[in-house]
Amino acid sequence: MEGTLVDSNVILDVLTDANARSHRAAATLADAGGSGPDADRARAWEAWARVDLCRLTEAESLARALLLTATDAQARLWAQSALARCLLHQERGDEAVAHASLEADQTAGIDAPMAAMVGDLAVRALLVAG
Repeated sequence: MEGTLVDSNVILDVLTDANARSHRAAATLADAGGSGPDADRARAWEAWARVDLCRLTEAESLARALLLTATDAQARLWAQSALARCLLHQERGDEAVAHASLEADQTAGIDAPMAAMVGDLAVRALLVAG
């Protein structure tokens, strides 16, 4: 049991470090007036990280803004998933379903871990909504 707790803490530390790095990268791009696919992806990841940090209002605002402005398909999908995840944390399952996607054409060009997270969120949203 103790080994599992230690392993969990190590994983949490790694995830926290990754969130902090992504937040800094997105903030650097935003401060520099960065735009384009890389900046959109960094901001989408930042929205995801803000959900992890329970900064749900900020996460929702950032994700919604990206859905209106991002031109990169991966960034839009990631922002859409971050928004669905944020809405699920706020117990707004009906709204989350509208932003969760299991469409194969949307996940065709993304890597397997991201596709798995997108699919997981879609299933969770559908389960919550009934």
